[in-house]
Amino acid sequence: MKPKIGSNEAQQVTTESPFLSFLPDAELRKNEHVDNIVLFSMYEELNHLKDIFWQISLAQPNPSIQNMYYYLALKERPVHTLNENLAMYWFSATTTRRPNIALTLNNICKTLMHTTWKRYSEALPTPNNQEWNAIDNESGKLFRGTHNYPSLMLTLPSDAVENLVFLEKMIEADVTFFRINTAHDTLDDRKKMAENVKTIAKKLRKTVSIAVDLASWKMRTGSAMRELQPIMLADKKQSVTIVLTSDKDAFTCAATSSRAINHMATIAVSDAFMRKCSKGDIITLMDANGKEREVIIIENTRKQALWTLTGKTIIDEDSVLEITHKDKVTKAHPKNIRLQPQKISVSQGDLVYIWTDIKESNMWKNGKSVSIAFSDQGVLWALKVEDQIYIDDGKIWLCAIKIRKKWVTAKVIYSRDARTQIKEEKGINFPDTQIPLSALSSVDREMLPEIVKFADVINISFVQTKNDLEELKILLNNLWKSHLPIVAKVETKMSVQNLPEIICSLITHGQWGVMLARWDLAVEGWFSSLPRLQQDILQLCDAAHMPVIYATWVMESSMKNHLPSRAELIDLSVSKQASCLMLNKGPYVWETIKLIQEVYSTL
Repeated sequence: MKPKIGSNEAQQVTTESPFLSFLPDAELRKNEHVDNIVLFSMYEELNHLKDIFWQISLAQPNPSIQNMYYYLALKERPVHTLNENLAMYWFSATTTRRPNIALTLNNICKTLMHTTWKRYSEALPTPNNQEWNAIDNESGKLFRGTHNYPSLMLTLPSDAVENLVFLEKMIEADVTFFRINTAHDTLDDRKKMAENVKTIAKKLRKTVSIAVDLASWKMRTGSAMRELQPIMLADKKQSVTIVLTSDKDAFTCAATSSRAINHMATIAVSDAFMRKCSKGDIITLMDANGKEREVIIIENTRKQALWTLTGKTIIDEDSVLEITHKDKVTKAHPKNIRLQPQKISVSQGDLVYIWTDIKESNMWKNGKSVSIAFSDQGVLWALKVEDQIYIDDGKIWLCAIKIRKKWVTAKVIYSRDARTQIKEEKGINFPDTQIPLSALSSVDREMLPEIVKFADVINISFVQTKNDLEELKILLNNLWKSHLPIVAKVETKMSVQNLPEIICSLITHGQWGVMLARWDLAVEGWFSSLPRLQQDILQLCDAAHMPVIYATWVMESSMKNHLPSRAELIDLSVSKQASCLMLNKGPYVWETIKLIQEVYSTL
């Protein structure tokens, strides 16, 4: 964590350089030494910078906004040589202490005045200690980490509606923010999640907050057409326990997915067939490939019969189960083979048609081409020929080749695998297209009155200009919720270009923050420049005293596979510059949090 803005460590800049301890002042003023030229040049250049800063300070009365524009002014000027010369004479660089650039310049100029015998120009205005403490408290109020490392934000999975043990474990692990994404789950589920978190936090006497993401207009793939698909019960590498039950009692079963789950699967059959089953009976199963298997019932109750199945076995709605009882053969078909999403896969060169004249968002396959339908026409109207379209975080790249009034024809120019599946509810990015839409969608506006009842922080996605934030401020004010903190998610090219004005709008709101969505920025076309880009954003926000949430693809391998990559561990050292670290969903959340805390303790 960076030092408090109001602390001595952050403000103190040495007013005496070691160079001065052995510098003969009298001789320096008499002799035309090369040091004179360098020192005079530095003093003049610094005073020129102060003149520019004076104009900024008169135009921007807020000290945080002032300091941000000081930093931008230094970034725009060729001060590399100046900083090298300052370092040669043991001075701090102009941007060494970003939270208080004016104080740095004042102290360097004051020291150089004694060396060059120049008249000291008027000092730039800097806040006093009390004002700095107020700024520090305001910027740290939203995200105040513990144990000297960033606070933790966790995206809640759907089962947080019922899994109270998971929530209790996360709160005990020092997760202070729980994120709810409105792109998923229902409104009632979100309310229940927030209620569960607050109830458990109160029981544990912990302070936690609920951050709600407004989904904005981000396009997602819709629902695929449904079809009956064969189910793989077992393969050559696993042994599966089959639960045979009556279709009257089968309210849930593993056979609704493409394969058995946790080495168990349920087959629902007719009630008449179940009455014939007894322990030790032999059942003959004719699978989808016409292969017969004989299995022995190892356990039987009134409602269930169990047997073990080995070897590759695939069943469908036409598979047959037979049992012989008192020389009478009884047959049954699986009753719980349900409709599954059609598997839609594409490869390089395939055509994808994107439609806008269908009310429901759907996907379907027609021969070798794939069709995707959106209900929102605004995005497609902005597309141009040769604009790129990314699906599922860049796993599939499309290029628009024809634009029509009601559809766009695109060609697959890259797919991660030979045949990459287009899954449901996956994000779609338009990196080359300037979307003429507000960050707040019509759905966001409808949901906001209910969201503010349980949200502690509002995260607004796809912010592009300050107007998006101003619109949200007005809506919150109309709902008497203007005190709610706002976090702007930086994830598009336009949001990066307009970041200074976005930060200014946030600062005038009161409590604020910026979410650095690294992977979204990479998908927007900045893969190669992402390391430099995220560092620039972190430094700009540091200069503006703006808290930053370090987000997307943080410790993703560790969250999903329990084993972090080397790049993820190194990434944590960069993330310590932020105020908050955001983790997504995964089966190894608790282990990942403990690993993060161990790594931070060594930094």
